[in-house]
Parts: sequence; C-alpha cells; structure tokens
Amino acid sequence: MYYRLDCDEVSMTAFIRAEKGCHQSLVRGIVIDVHKEEQPYRYVYTDRTKSPLFDYYSGDCLMSKRLVEGLESSGADNLQRLDVELADSGTRETRSDYCLVNIVGLVECAKVEESDALPLGGGFYFRNLVIDPRKVRDLLVFRLAESLIDVIVHERVAKAIQEGDFRGIVLEPLEEGR
Repeated sequence: MYYRLDCDEVSMTAFIRAEKGCHQSLVRGIVIDVHKEEQPYRYVYTDRTKSPLFDYYSGDCLMSKRLVEGLESSGADNLQRLDVELADSGTRETRSDYCLVNIVGLVECAKVEESDALPLGGGFYFRNLVIDPRKVRDLLVFRLAESLIDVIVHERVAKAIQEGDFRGIVLEPLEEGR
C-alpha cells in the first residue's frame, strides 16, 4: 500500500518564504550538487498565531529534522538533507531544526487511464491517483514522474509518520491499479 504525502494547507498558519533558497530544482529527483550552492539556505517564517510550526511544508520541500529522522528510521535511504536557517520574521531568531529535503528518485508508476487526472504542463494533476506498485522498484519514498509535486510513501513510512505524532501532515491512501 502507498500513500500520497502532503502538508495540511487548510490548517496551515505559518507563511514561509526563501531569502536564500536552493538554485537547483528539488523536484526533479536527482542529487543536488552542494558544491554549486551556498549553504546554509535561509528561510523566513511568519506566524501571527504563534502556533508550533508544521513538520512538513511541501511547497518548500522543508521538513523538520525530527520528521526526516522518522522517515530514515523507517528505511527511506534516498533523502538528501540540505542545511537551512529558519528565521522568525518578527524576532529574527533562527532555528536549525529544519532542513530542505531533496527526494532522490522519480518513478513513473501512475495509471493515468484509471486515475482521475487533468493534464497540466508536461504532466498531470491527480484528483484521484491510481498507481502500479510493480514499477516502484522498492523505493519507500519517491516523487511521481507524472506529477513532480506528488511525493509517494510506502505504508511502512506512512506508519512511522502516523506513530511519530508529526504536525501538519496529510497521508492520502492510494489505489493500486489492475
């Protein structure tokens, strides 16, 4: 069983923006050459509610180190961590408990004809995604080649996320095609 991993945008209270982000794309599924990048990257967040930050911000590929450790302890071995300074926009206090995460690996496994999908650019937007698990090649975490914004996790990783009591994460169970 596989799940689509996303952040809970409906209850999100923090706004995050890059002051000095990664120059290379984090959605292509390839290793980032850190020698071409000036690290640490710097992100700023604003949260007038003073709520605890989410553990995952999918649009920025930003994860708490605690979440990354949970993913890795469940067996995910294709995550490239990139150092981040995360600063509060009001106090300018920085925290180092987050990192950018590059998920290495694109898998073409969507069963487009069985999914509810809309064409979008060179790929698709999936309202209901059906995958072919035989094409996954034993990866526990990967990006979907047909929709680079979609991160897919194996049920072992999903279980670790559920048991880890992480904030702001949505796991959507996926159908497996015929």
